[in-house]
Amino acid sequence: MHLPKKNSTIMSNCRRAITPGATYFFTVVTRHRRPFLCNEDVRASLREAIRTIRIEHPFTIEGWILLPDHLHCIWTFTGLRVHKFP
Repeated sequence: MHLPKKNSTIMSNCRRAITPGATYFFTVVTRHRRPFLCNEDVRASLREAIRTIRIEHPFTIEGWILLPDHLHCIWTFTGLRVHKFP
């Protein structure tokens, strides 16, 4: 089994369950836990990214907690098509 070096920029290739209509909880953490997510320009970028991705991959935001260095989300995919995200 090949493991990336510590502090590697390579993302893991984990398995993801893809189920139409499923609800997912996930957490995203900034690199080195840098506290910038609550900056107004970053919040605006997050909102725009979500608007953009929802056009192709419809989902409902059930819950969202934004903290300076990480965020927690609960999303339900509502579209008929479910894609594997990279």
